[in-house]
Amino acid sequence: MKNVLSILLVGLLAISCGVKKSSKTQLEFENGWYFVTESKSESKIVRNNFGVDFITVEPNPIIKASEYSKIGIARPNWGGKEMTIIELVYDGIAKEKWANATERMSKTNEKVVFIYNDKFISTASAFRRMDNGYASVWNENFNEKMLTEIITDLKKQK
Repeated sequence: MKNVLSILLVGLLAISCGVKKSSKTQLEFENGWYFVTESKSESKIVRNNFGVDFITVEPNPIIKASEYSKIGIARPNWGGKEMTIIELVYDGIAKEKWANATERMSKTNEKVVFIYNDKFISTASAFRRMDNGYASVWNENFNEKMLTEIITDLKKQK
């Protein structure tokens, strides 16, 4: 009886240790636009999704990705080359936040990055204030499938 009980106990322990519990990790960054900054005590480090380089960003987003009023894939022609981008349109308060951010960039030559799933996937700068509420997430490494997956994921977070 003692041997049977020992075997059952060891078996139960082995089974319970082998059960993998679902652990959804919390992301450090909310998806959205962040100012690139010098390394300071409050700044955070983020990795490039398409490379091994890192940058530091301000800890709070300028605009969260979920604040868009419209999102989709666009194919503008820039300099004779067609690009495939994510086009975000902001309204209301988010539109004003983006306008203020582009004005700040135009005066200070700062850059912003779009962080998605704790990695930056796009950088942007501005040479003037942009009041139209439009922002483009672009990277030469993007492909249609990747953009569709990102947009689908961002729509779920809305």
